[in-house]
Amino acid sequence: MQTISEAARRCAPEAAAFAVLLLIFWLSPVAQMADSQFTLLLSQNLVEGRGFDLAHYFAEPPPGAPPDLSLMRGLQPDGAYPAPRLLQDPEAPRLEPLRYGDSPVRLWYPHGPALLSLPWVAAQELAGFHTAAVEGRHDYLTEVRSQRHLAAILGAVFGMLVVRMARALGWRGWVAALFAVVFCLATPVWSTASRAVWSHSWGIVLVGAALAPLLRYARGEGPARPVLVATLLSWAVFCRPTYALAAAGITIWILARKDWRSAGWLIGTGAVWGVAFVGYSLAVFGQWLPDYYLMRPGGGEAFWANLWAVLASPARGAFVYVPFAPVVLLGVCSRWRTLPQRGLAVLALGVMAAQVLLIARWEFWHGGIGFGPRLLTDLVPWLAVLTLLAAEDWRLRDPRPRWPAAILAVALALSAAIQSAGAFVQETFDWESLPAPATLFPQRYTNWRDMPLLRVLPPDARPVAAPAPPFGRAMPAGGWYGESRLYLGPHWDYFSEPEHTWSLGARPEIHFSLPDSGPTSMTLTIQAFPYLAEGRIGSQTVRPVLNGEVLAELKVAAPGHYGIHLPAQALRGANRLVLELPGAVSPAESEHAPDRRVLGIALQSLRFDRE
Repeated sequence: MQTISEAARRCAPEAAAFAVLLLIFWLSPVAQMADSQFTLLLSQNLVEGRGFDLAHYFAEPPPGAPPDLSLMRGLQPDGAYPAPRLLQDPEAPRLEPLRYGDSPVRLWYPHGPALLSLPWVAAQELAGFHTAAVEGRHDYLTEVRSQRHLAAILGAVFGMLVVRMARALGWRGWVAALFAVVFCLATPVWSTASRAVWSHSWGIVLVGAALAPLLRYARGEGPARPVLVATLLSWAVFCRPTYALAAAGITIWILARKDWRSAGWLIGTGAVWGVAFVGYSLAVFGQWLPDYYLMRPGGGEAFWANLWAVLASPARGAFVYVPFAPVVLLGVCSRWRTLPQRGLAVLALGVMAAQVLLIARWEFWHGGIGFGPRLLTDLVPWLAVLTLLAAEDWRLRDPRPRWPAAILAVALALSAAIQSAGAFVQETFDWESLPAPATLFPQRYTNWRDMPLLRVLPPDARPVAAPAPPFGRAMPAGGWYGESRLYLGPHWDYFSEPEHTWSLGARPEIHFSLPDSGPTSMTLTIQAFPYLAEGRIGSQTVRPVLNGEVLAELKVAAPGHYGIHLPAQALRGANRLVLELPGAVSPAESEHAPDRRVLGIALQSLRFDRE
């Protein structure tokens, strides 16, 4: 029987990995909020005994009050894709994202993360901290902060599980701890799972906890623990339906080992949890399965293009953002005959391939808002298994440091540097929405000059990524979906009013590329009106500078259309037009108003014409 000191020494590597990762994740500043929004709000509602209806957090604001920030993020009009994050009663009139009054409002995304987060929320409430609501209203910033803290803990717990996985495969404790820290920093655990309570954040913890005993079982050093494994995998499916691929793969693997008793317990326990899930869905949603679980993959006609994009696109490519992954895959394939535990490798490769192919069949293969290959975060536990097997094979066959280990070390370091961008630079996450939503302009996903990693550069140092503009038609600049947003460079208020976009500062930029026909003189017509500080300013002076060449200045004194001549000799393949605004001023300075933005002109539309 182990003494306390022996147990402490045995757990020390796991505790050290947890502490190091928790510190790094906790201090990483990027906050992500998209699909996970309202997750902890549901948890708080359940802790307070109010059930699943969230409508009371979104009472209609009084006339003249600023809109609730929580209603400005993550809620889409009925009929938009993806479906709204909050789902009304199906029988209620669906005329707006939230129906005030007696219509129930429920979380549309899977409830698994909210249910698993109940202990965290209960502890916070007991300690007197707000989780997602303040004074009865949903508070966006409070939920962001609470999700960041819980996600950091979950990411560190996964690191601890990686230590257990490595030790289950025979690695020494402190070597396993070092591997776990490096691995987690080199994968989306750092840039995605630890940034908010995504469904991935809980999912990888549950799958990692299931894999730890299975790895010992594969080596003949322990039981399969099918009831525990099935429970963990079932809850992973409750968090995200794609984890069913992991559950199916593990079931087939145990059946292939002809361990009928373990397979029976695994399938039986999974069936019990499946019945419980159906009952939950009937009680909460009034149907056999939630709508989220009824989505079907579409876009199969673009399968091969999607497959390439999932693996190698500049915005979402797995091999681009986790460059050590292809090194591991190549190592596994090249040393297949000598690889230890090839059955585990087949299992891991099968689950990974199935999920990649499934995502490639989906028209929403990019996953929307996120950093890098967010939808492949689910595969991180399986990548850990393959990396451990490949590294173990290299160590057993040639214990001296050789080129495979050196290449893997360099690839891990590069991967960690890339993931750090997603954890430390907020603009890498905001890339999806700014300057124009990539889901509406999907060419952004395959534009190497517009890749999210370039957001680590200062705005003025980034390459021009805008496409060639259409000629002869005006493109609206206001609102979220204005086409002109594709051509707006730095220093614009992308969250301006729906009819126009304000300039910010004295040097807003317009970017555009030339068509294949080459340079020719052009005219850019801007529809705009000036900021005049309630009549204290007569006009705004606009001094256009095209690729460093100063053009004729304009006086914008009233709403109207203003033409800017773009001479052929100043045009290049990629063009940067700076609109110098020496008269730009903040309303806080000119009118003693609370608005501190430095405003010059409000852009309403852009139009390019050949001369």
